[in-house]
Amino acid sequence: ARYDVHPPLTSWILNLWSRVFGVSLHAGRALMTLLSLATIWFLYALVAEAVDEETAGWTALLYALSPVAIQTQAEVRHYTVVAAAVTLFTWAVHYCSDPEVRLTAR
Repeated sequence: ARYDVHPPLTSWILNLWSRVFGVSLHAGRALMTLLSLATIWFLYALVAEAVDEETAGWTALLYALSPVAIQTQAEVRHYTVVAAAVTLFTWAVHYCSDPEVRLTAR
């Protein structure tokens, strides 16, 4: 673990997931499938707000059918977690940069 090059977020998420659903290939792939679906949803939301819904639909469809996205989802590796996190954070930055959205501390 000293020379592990994977982001720690992946290990933490897999650890929590395996405590609930057990350690198996199917459990790991189920997590990656959910994260891939989250990536598609956040990608759609990002493009829908930035451009329009039709473009967002095509973008989400192209990503979902992309051989690279399908291959990385099938492997229980860190790529799917990174894609989901980057898409989520990009959407969050875009959403929070909208002048109509006011985020205030309460």
